[in-house]
Amino acid sequence: MAQSDSSSLSSAPSTDDEAMEKFMSRPTGISRYFKPYVLADNDAIAFLVMFRSRFHDAFPKSLPHYGPQDIERGVSGEVADEQIERLLCALLGLVLNRKKEVERGHYGRALEEAIASNHNQWPTAWKGVNPLHGGKSFNTMSPEDRLVLLKTLVLWALNSSDVVQAMIKESYKQTRRDDDKNQPRSVQAWFSDSYRRRYWLIEGLEDSHFRIYRENDGRTAKSNNWFSVAGTIDQANALADKFAAEATTNAKINSDKLRSALPRFEAGEVKRQRREYRIARKAAFTRPEPGFSLYEGRTRGKRMKYTFSDGEDDTDYSTRRSTRNATPHESLPTVTASGRQVKSRLGRLYGDSPLLEQQNTEQGAVVDADAHESEAIPTLTAAGRPMRGAAQPKRPAPSSQQKYGDGLESDSDEHHSDGEEWSGNEDDTQYVTLASGINVFYRSAGPATGPVLLLLHGFPTSSTQYRNLIPILAHAGYRVIAPDLPGFGFTQVPSSLNYTYSFANLADTVASFVDSLNLAKYAMYIMDYGSPTGLRLALNNPDAVTAIITQNGNAYEEGLGSFWHPVRAYWASTPGSAEDKDLRGKLTAALLTYEATKWQYTDGEARPESIDPASYTLDWALLQRPGNFDVQLDLFRSYETNVALYPDFHAYFRSSQVPLLAVWGKKDKIFVEAGAQAFKRDLPKAEVVLLDAGHFASESHTEELAKLVVSFLSRNRIQ
Repeated sequence: MAQSDSSSLSSAPSTDDEAMEKFMSRPTGISRYFKPYVLADNDAIAFLVMFRSRFHDAFPKSLPHYGPQDIERGVSGEVADEQIERLLCALLGLVLNRKKEVERGHYGRALEEAIASNHNQWPTAWKGVNPLHGGKSFNTMSPEDRLVLLKTLVLWALNSSDVVQAMIKESYKQTRRDDDKNQPRSVQAWFSDSYRRRYWLIEGLEDSHFRIYRENDGRTAKSNNWFSVAGTIDQANALADKFAAEATTNAKINSDKLRSALPRFEAGEVKRQRREYRIARKAAFTRPEPGFSLYEGRTRGKRMKYTFSDGEDDTDYSTRRSTRNATPHESLPTVTASGRQVKSRLGRLYGDSPLLEQQNTEQGAVVDADAHESEAIPTLTAAGRPMRGAAQPKRPAPSSQQKYGDGLESDSDEHHSDGEEWSGNEDDTQYVTLASGINVFYRSAGPATGPVLLLLHGFPTSSTQYRNLIPILAHAGYRVIAPDLPGFGFTQVPSSLNYTYSFANLADTVASFVDSLNLAKYAMYIMDYGSPTGLRLALNNPDAVTAIITQNGNAYEEGLGSFWHPVRAYWASTPGSAEDKDLRGKLTAALLTYEATKWQYTDGEARPESIDPASYTLDWALLQRPGNFDVQLDLFRSYETNVALYPDFHAYFRSSQVPLLAVWGKKDKIFVEAGAQAFKRDLPKAEVVLLDAGHFASESHTEELAKLVVSFLSRNRIQ
């Protein structure tokens, strides 16, 4: 090719050239230590995000949660966006102690009142001048000025808001420490590097964006500055690689912390993308013109149209006939937004009753068109309805992709069947009778040849706990099996057995159940009571366990929260003594009630009203069966034997180095966060993910949990 015809794109540089370019692009001199200021470095953004996160109960439920990037985008435009205005209105409501929410677009007077009433607390950045002086408004301010105003409102709310003050006083009822590490509303540094510079993980609730900040080594708050060092998953991974390259113990710990958080960041990114997709799809159906809506209104004698396309606007709705006897016309096929073609009801519109000759003609046409199907078309009455005794055609079972949608994406665009995969039906519930006579109820789903995932539930629930998780994991290709432990759910223990309810016997029963199904190897998902039960199985047969996912399933003393104080007193009492009987009565009144059952599900949840009431209602109904309170009290006492086995569990971890994922609801008061972090003591490669949830994270974070589990098993080649 001639030089004049050559493309403007140059050839790829050689390896030496790339290395030289990379070396020359490195900052030198003073630029190695300083970088230009960008809005992301403004510490007011982190301050706003964490105040929204830590005091979320004080805000209106309709207010969204924010990540650092949301705040940055919201204040950067020429006019503040809607979400930032909503945050401004919510903060004004707190500062002024308004019972009624301040309305967006009508906050001018409230803002003036807040600034005037706190004149003696104006920030130095205002230099004694009202920020609204000269006709200025929030929308005409610069991004930095907006951030200063929002941060100032937060400081005023901390000082004057009755709601915020009450939350702070309630939080400090417990023993106070100087570093406030035991305060759930405090914000603590994530880790520090070899230069003693602290790093902070700033993220909001409900899978909002995250950003990692690094502070300089300023000795005082006035000389301390924050810098954004990572705001994406790739940047966080690069930061982990940077620490991993350092040959120090502290850097290795920092690298592990970053890598253990990556699965949670990835799951949050997926959920944000889906949320944005749903919003975009909903916006696509919006019809601002008069006469249009998502649903076309009355459907008497007509078919309701649920979908739109851009080419349908030429319909003259003003002259549309809506009578039952509309003029017949040859309708085009209806196609939904997903591309599926909807067939007409026997070739006619709903409400249009055909004559007998027409019925016979149409039936014959349908039978001819679908001759490859063995099912007969039902005989119709004169009104066009199927006769009572007519054979009903069977509908094909929905595929797993149709049933569960895009819960988990496939690695390829096309799904190839090998004849062994799961059909996608509901999970199968069945019983198996063991040699001991116990009739174990269990749920199973997924392909029979898939890797086995054994799900062991906690107190006070049953395999019902996993009703939402099972189909997603099965759709990912795993053979999922979830039994009901004796004393829970629908497992039947004959009274003639004189069965002793202890964790040793629970483990023996599950071991017999596993043998009856010929499960040679399996991964375990353990939670609450399922943890000591499953770990006892691992002690007795360590080669059978391929991986462990523990969701608030404790194995360390550090994980036992204050919830266990009265139970420990029960352990110390002599069985049958007056003290023992008194403590059994107190435990029954405190823990074996409907309120306590519901509390386990809702406590620590950002939106407790979103928890399905069927969960704790069913648990409570099964707890009330005759004799079941005694069963639960016996298991409370037997839990002491699990604590005694903790050293054996730890020895198993150290010797086996079994792949372990600890997913923890960090607001759980039964098994606290420290119990999750403790796994890394004996399993340095253990992955720890903390969720903004309480004890039953599987109820509120089902999709996120499923994504974490499948990703973890895939990384460890449990296939």
